[in-house]
Amino acid sequence: MIGGLSDILGQPPESEDLAIITELFGLRNADEDQASDVLPELQRQRLRSYLKSAIGFMLGQDDFNGQGKGYLSAALARVGEPNDMADVLEMIRADIVRVREGRAERARDHKTARARGSPMSWTVWHLQALLNLGHVLSEGILLELLNEPEYELDAAWALQLLANKTPPGPNAVMGARFGQSTRDFRRIHSGASEWSAAFREDLRVRYTAIIRRRISDLQKESETGDANTIAYHHHRLKELGKVLAALDPQNSADLIVDIAQLPSRSDGWFLVALLEPLVFAGIVLSENRMMAILAPVLAGFRAHGIYGNSATLLTRLLSLLPFVDDPKSGIARIRELLAEFRISWYGNRDLLFALAQCPDDSGLALLAEIAALKDPLFQNIARDWLEAVASCPLPGAKALMLGFVDPEASSSTCDRTLPSYAIDFLAGDLADLARRDPSVAERLIQLTARPVSTQRRFILDKVLSWQGSSASLLAGLNLIDDSSPQPIPYELFRAIEDVFLEKRPYGRNSQSYVLVPRAANDLKARLFEIARTDSRRTKSAYRLLGQIEEWRLEYGRPPSEPRYPAVDSGEMWPPIEPSSSRAA
Repeated sequence: MIGGLSDILGQPPESEDLAIITELFGLRNADEDQASDVLPELQRQRLRSYLKSAIGFMLGQDDFNGQGKGYLSAALARVGEPNDMADVLEMIRADIVRVREGRAERARDHKTARARGSPMSWTVWHLQALLNLGHVLSEGILLELLNEPEYELDAAWALQLLANKTPPGPNAVMGARFGQSTRDFRRIHSGASEWSAAFREDLRVRYTAIIRRRISDLQKESETGDANTIAYHHHRLKELGKVLAALDPQNSADLIVDIAQLPSRSDGWFLVALLEPLVFAGIVLSENRMMAILAPVLAGFRAHGIYGNSATLLTRLLSLLPFVDDPKSGIARIRELLAEFRISWYGNRDLLFALAQCPDDSGLALLAEIAALKDPLFQNIARDWLEAVASCPLPGAKALMLGFVDPEASSSTCDRTLPSYAIDFLAGDLADLARRDPSVAERLIQLTARPVSTQRRFILDKVLSWQGSSASLLAGLNLIDDSSPQPIPYELFRAIEDVFLEKRPYGRNSQSYVLVPRAANDLKARLFEIARTDSRRTKSAYRLLGQIEEWRLEYGRPPSEPRYPAVDSGEMWPPIEPSSSRAA
């Protein structure tokens, strides 16, 4: 492409050509590697020289909405070098002048092109260009821009990105300021260590002090300003508070909470950005103060209703209440607000996990009540609910999970119907639990000796087969039932096959293997015993014994395995009434 544009790149910039070139190289594929990583040096320097020569040309244009300078900064950042930050700074200064002159003209006559273009902001484009060109070398410019009202917010976020150990991505400034970060409440108890490990400590401490000073200056300005500017100052303070919450939630908690309490309208998402980092950093706020902060947002919901993404906002705010100083009271508040606003549990995964991580049993009690929802309401959230309960560190969570197979463990879940995708998760979790806790493994074995419902049989089949122990597999044979539509449970059959036929790697391909016979005399003897003595399972036991013999004919018999499983029994072998059909 650059070769095809060589004639244009060798000429002084013109408006139409420059607009096309900056769009091509500044916007297209901006999320891919830097152009300097893939362009030969000659082509990179050719494009860089053209773009640098366009700086003066662009500054002389009537770029009232700032788009030309924003595109030019983005394009130069893709092929430029650290010393090109001076060119970007020159365009930034011109952009500040554009905004201020346009704002003044807008106050006089909002119909002019300069006035109409003044609200357009390209700050994130210019600051992303600085980060791409110089990374840590851009610090001095960012500190200078922190004192410019038009650039202070994005400059603060850029400093936060510099302090981060992970290099900033192509759209990092935009994502940091405007993105709505998602948090995994399962990790809330490790959030403090993860937060502190994300930053270079020297830079984090230094930038925190600088941003705190900037906030202090703004607080003084807001105290002396008139009523017309107070909302503007509060907005800036909350934006800078978000940066401070990302950089220093533990040591700046009091200041961040003070900022969260500043009166303003439609700032619910500000509260999420200010308070969530505190909760994940282990800061415990009083329930009264938390409710005082949330009160204006809740009043707005009562006045205007829940619509759009306000339901998501409400649940994000409710997810903070299990972690106040009185968790039981926090859960009670959640109950009240859910009843008032009628929020559906579907899609509210974060709130389920927040309840599960509540340090008080009241959170788990609310989860147990949710399990009592009528079908299909519970089926729609079953997988998320199960994941939430499985993540709960409280002892009662184990009883809720076991309740699906053991009515004596929990009445809340014993009769709940689960979709198949949720059953797979439940079975996997119970199998892991059985491996860690011998008492659970023993209880699961005992349950196979009792009559069970179709769903419990289905779950136990998976749990015992996936558990991988000899005792669990022997117990799984109790789930065989000739009268069932599936006499031999599927996972049990697969587990038996894996026991009798070992999959040994073959060749260099990790997916290739050969089947080698393996002895399992105890399992074979138990099947023969069932075939002889248990009329409810005789046919299926014979089918499995016949299948084992087919495997032995095809793959061989281990030397340690006798052909007759119980020679002292007096019974004929092969059996007189073998089933000719194979297990499926």
